[in-house]
Amino acid sequence: MGQIEELELDVDAIVFASSSGGTQTGMMVGAKALGFRAQVVGISVDKTEKGLKATLAELVSQTAEYLGLGLSFDEADLVVCDDYVGEGYGVLGDPER
Repeated sequence: MGQIEELELDVDAIVFASSSGGTQTGMMVGAKALGFRAQVVGISVDKTEKGLKATLAELVSQTAEYLGLGLSFDEADLVVCDDYVGEGYGVLGDPER
């Protein structure tokens, strides 16, 4: 957030690959704790949207609680795109070719 403010950027979303949900959880909890309003979007590399959202729902709640932040997350906070999931992580299939 410091870099975004320093460079006076207008950021709508932060987009990155997401698999286990760990990075996305950290980004989501940190963003909400700091009042960052842009979407945190995970591009799933191996799970369905529903599967990754279930993982995230559990992890963000546990992480916020562990850190004593008193934050809550709802369905709108869990942004996942699974349009690019192929046959598995690191597996070269027809779409990748």
